[in-house]
Amino acid sequence: MTKTLDKVYIGMPISEFKEKVDKEELVEANSQVTIYRLVYKTYNDAHVVLSGNGWRQDHRYFYFVNDKLNRIDKGERAVDYRIKID
Repeated sequence: MTKTLDKVYIGMPISEFKEKVDKEELVEANSQVTIYRLVYKTYNDAHVVLSGNGWRQDHRYFYFVNDKLNRIDKGERAVDYRIKID
């Protein structure tokens, strides 16, 4: 993932992003934003001792506004939401 993140920059056009990044997945496209997701699965022998299986997954979401990269993050998961009860 680090090598891929080194290739992209804020303000990058979608066309350049698609040239430099492999296996991007279009998640959403509307008149306001286009979102791509990138998932890398790697096998790490040292990780086998810690988790038992050695497979590691890393992902990022890339947000484009007006055809330019605006933000990169790991997204939000349902478990990240908190409910406040008064």
